[in-house]
Amino acid sequence: MRRTGKQKKIGVGRMIRLISLLLFGVALSHAFGTWLFLRTAVSTEGEVIAFDQVDNPAPLVAPETGRLFYPIIEFADETDTRYVVEARRGVRSMELEPGDRIRVLYRPERPEAARVDDPMELWGATGIFGLLSAVMLFISLVAPFGFADIRGHRRSVSPVWKEED
Repeated sequence: MRRTGKQKKIGVGRMIRLISLLLFGVALSHAFGTWLFLRTAVSTEGEVIAFDQVDNPAPLVAPETGRLFYPIIEFADETDTRYVVEARRGVRSMELEPGDRIRVLYRPERPEAARVDDPMELWGATGIFGLLSAVMLFISLVAPFGFADIRGHRRSVSPVWKEED
């Protein structure tokens, strides 16, 4: 097949770098959103009142039980108005029990969008997308050199044995 005009071939490395850039943008977006939330967030203590149980999530997430438990927490804001919020991160086993106290962060203008004061719940998405971005970038930059060595090695070693006279 012959290329004509100004068509460009997009290499695999370039495509992986583009995906890496996209993942990095998602990580930055999550980091900025979390930073904005924490900038005005107020800390309070809430009480675990129940759990939302999710059966049969992805097998890699909860292979032992096939269940994830999301704590449901009730807390009061500065005006003593009560709110209920569900944790964004599920746990494999019920580490907490109803009645346990847990730290909650909320913004006074939107207390219904509160979050549990947990590093993984606050920064987990940022870390995951940032790590994926870094791995993809590493692969796109290092893999071509590794593949070139493999191709060069295959060309230099003949699969046919020749005996010299």
